[in-house]
Amino acid sequence: MTFDPFTIIMLAVLAVLIFFMFRNSRKRQAEARELQSKVQPGATVMTNFGVFGTILSTDEAAVSTAAVDGDPEFGERVDETPNDETPDTKKSDD
Repeated sequence: MTFDPFTIIMLAVLAVLIFFMFRNSRKRQAEARELQSKVQPGATVMTNFGVFGTILSTDEAAVSTAAVDGDPEFGERVDETPNDETPDTKKSDD
């Protein structure tokens, strides 16, 4: 299978476009992290929807209540039988 020059050029252009797409997304993520780290209470901000507001307080990290309450994580299987009881088993009539 031979590649003509047009196919090689098209593949090269595609590779360059993909490279710039990943580069720009990483750059936007870095800018968002930098902006988020600069946010302080009392700052006037505008949301993505165009609503203006003033930051009252910020949370450094949200604590997951699932681990504290014993709730299962998404997709985690739960054993329905209590620890002090054995599951009901059928006894044969033999």
